[in-house]
Amino acid sequence: LLIFLPTGFTQSTIQYSYFAYQEASVQANLTGSQPHILHIDHYNDNSGTAVVRIGRTNYYDYGSRNYCYEQRLLLRVIQADGSVIEINYENATEIQDINYCAVTTLAKNPLNIYPLFDQYILVTYTHATNTSDTSTYEDRGMVFHWNGAIISKLEFGPSYLSPSTNWYPAEFIVNNITPKKGFLRLSVANGNKTDYFKWSQYRYNDSGTFSFLQSDTVRSLQDPTSFQITAIATLDGGYALIYANTIIRTLTSDNKLAAQFSENAGIYAIMLGYNQSNTPQSFILYQLTTPNITFTGLYCSVDFVFIGHSC
Repeated sequence: LLIFLPTGFTQSTIQYSYFAYQEASVQANLTGSQPHILHIDHYNDNSGTAVVRIGRTNYYDYGSRNYCYEQRLLLRVIQADGSVIEINYENATEIQDINYCAVTTLAKNPLNIYPLFDQYILVTYTHATNTSDTSTYEDRGMVFHWNGAIISKLEFGPSYLSPSTNWYPAEFIVNNITPKKGFLRLSVANGNKTDYFKWSQYRYNDSGTFSFLQSDTVRSLQDPTSFQITAIATLDGGYALIYANTIIRTLTSDNKLAAQFSENAGIYAIMLGYNQSNTPQSFILYQLTTPNITFTGLYCSVDFVFIGHSC
């Protein structure tokens, strides 16, 4: 396992250090292949600690054109001093085989990891009463401590099916600006159009567990042909839900001129307070009059030059 970790910034270049770690070659349930880095993330506390998910290829699914990996959750916590903590979870009755294969041609991963704070890692996945029946798929979460203990289990609700039986994992999770206050989860609302989405807030309890706080479903979008959404934590302890929306229009000789001066696409924001129970009215960040625009992605990050975020 070889990873390149950034150690600092200069005006023109990023400095890197080399890190090498030898994975044990003799373990149970291995397929014989070398481990791959499937995901890497870090804590937002300036500690330099990263969490890496690794896995060995099990087989290639020619139907979905995706790889499937061995049915074991393998996490490696890499600290700034070079020490590594191994977390191995092998309960296949809880994290089932459906989580170890990417889904759809977009290679969506049902199994995701999110470093929270201190020594806590959130792992989200899908659990099924019957893995052959997608209507029984439920999204779940477990919070792991670095020592491998599970300190909290969460039930998120039905996994998204599109249009009615095709499984399509879709979620986005962001930590609160004060991580010990919890996190926000975005997901597509099941049984509705793809432009309907659900937000859910979860809080951290002093006992070491996490619990549900508030949620709501946003249904007010109008006939979009493309829809993208993300979320960021705000300085007041709440969250900003930011989405791009396009309205489909059939252009004719009678309405073509009017459509050019109508609101056809834009980027919008919803300012959601901490522990707020309902969804407030959205407002426009950026508006376009060009009809039938297709948004393929939406990304927001902290702006280190100016104050705020850039999308």
